[in-house]
Amino acid sequence: MSVFQRATFLVLAMFMLLCNGNTDASSDAYKSDQKKREQVFLCGASNLYVNWTVTFDALRKRAAKVKVAAEKMVRDFRLYKNADEIKKNAEGVIERVKTVVGNTTRALSVSREFMDGIERDFFNAFEGIKDRPQHFVYGHSNLDANDGKRISEVLGFFNNITKFFTQCKNGTGENVTVELLEQKMMKEVDNASTNLTTWEQEQVSLWNSTYTQVNGWLTDMRSHKPENSPTNIWNRTEAVPDIIGEDCDKIRLDSKKNSTVANIVNAAYKSVLRHMGDVANGTNRNSLEENGCKDAYALFNSTMKQGNIYMNDVNKSKDAIKAMCSKIINEQTHHLNCTAGKAPVEWLKKRFDDAVPEMIALLSHSLAQLKDAEKVVLLGVGELIVEKRKLLCDETRALEAINSTFDELGAQQLRFLSSVSSLEASLATESTKMTEALSKSESALMGVKNASNLSLGSSNALRKAEEGDPLESTCRHAS
Repeated sequence: MSVFQRATFLVLAMFMLLCNGNTDASSDAYKSDQKKREQVFLCGASNLYVNWTVTFDALRKRAAKVKVAAEKMVRDFRLYKNADEIKKNAEGVIERVKTVVGNTTRALSVSREFMDGIERDFFNAFEGIKDRPQHFVYGHSNLDANDGKRISEVLGFFNNITKFFTQCKNGTGENVTVELLEQKMMKEVDNASTNLTTWEQEQVSLWNSTYTQVNGWLTDMRSHKPENSPTNIWNRTEAVPDIIGEDCDKIRLDSKKNSTVANIVNAAYKSVLRHMGDVANGTNRNSLEENGCKDAYALFNSTMKQGNIYMNDVNKSKDAIKAMCSKIINEQTHHLNCTAGKAPVEWLKKRFDDAVPEMIALLSHSLAQLKDAEKVVLLGVGELIVEKRKLLCDETRALEAINSTFDELGAQQLRFLSSVSSLEASLATESTKMTEALSKSESALMGVKNASNLSLGSSNALRKAEEGDPLESTCRHAS
């Protein structure tokens, strides 16, 4: 599911659930304060995500322009003095651009997984308290989406990230939208006068500035505990294997056990169905694999492949889910013996710990490759222009020699009227030479024009080369 899809139904569902007072409802005053603290964290994450997205998308577009220029050099390599070398260098540029594009693709994937992971962490945190939500301090909760899997309230924000980003910025007094940020980023990255080294340092500084605030945000989320209020949700140490085990136990026994929530068994089914959906979605990671639950992951996967699981119909999926849960409970030491189990709050911190350094490394590597590629292209274009200027000078000298020949032939005509046949033959020969020279000169002029088109359209050096001294002066200096 794309992060830019609108999810209005989630807002309506949330309103209905709160009004009905089911597993997700809480009218306690502390919830509003806790939600604000969580919102600060979510806004910080969305700010990074949007910035990463527009940054690497802009780099991808600049790299595409360099690739077009390099491909033109390969096609027209015979126009250059050092033709073979130019072709080899241009082919190297194309490979560098492929590396840049690969890095941007990886970066966009990392940023999406960063946000998907945060949504899963909020989902898992609330699933751990859904039996008795009134006993905990929490902000954002989960929803029963019609007859399908349970989903996080946070997913509604991330599915409409453009709106959420703007709301976050408005909360800090900044009048910024995703569209405005995209325009600003493209203007900076697409401008050849932009110092990419300085620009890189600015981006890294911004990302690190956000990263240094993460511990403070999480501390604020965990420390909110009004007097005589219950436990804060983010201070729990329960990991995903524990939560799935509790849900499967209720499903297997068809029992609420100690829960105070009337529809808790149905909620347990929907919670397991959510994890199955994550497992089935091969493009995203899932909580089972992340927590090192290899055997449980394999069981979920094999159950999905049997064809009896329906993401939008929990009732049709219950028999298959119950059979799977019975296996999990009967062999807990096998299926729930996970090697990397972490509490949701630990995962939230790890999202930043993993993503920020990787994004900085991808940016650095991409820019290094891109700068090297652009140097090769610009040097090649400069060489082409110099070479064509030399050709123009050579042809100018040839025209001068032909003019001298005509003068001489004219004198011969006055002196040797009897040699008419020989004279006409000589004139025809020299006329042909002149036509060829003019043709070459015109071709050379077009070559210079085409060479300038190879550039990114923004190099002052190339403009100066193309608009240099008059040809006559240049040729006189060259001779």
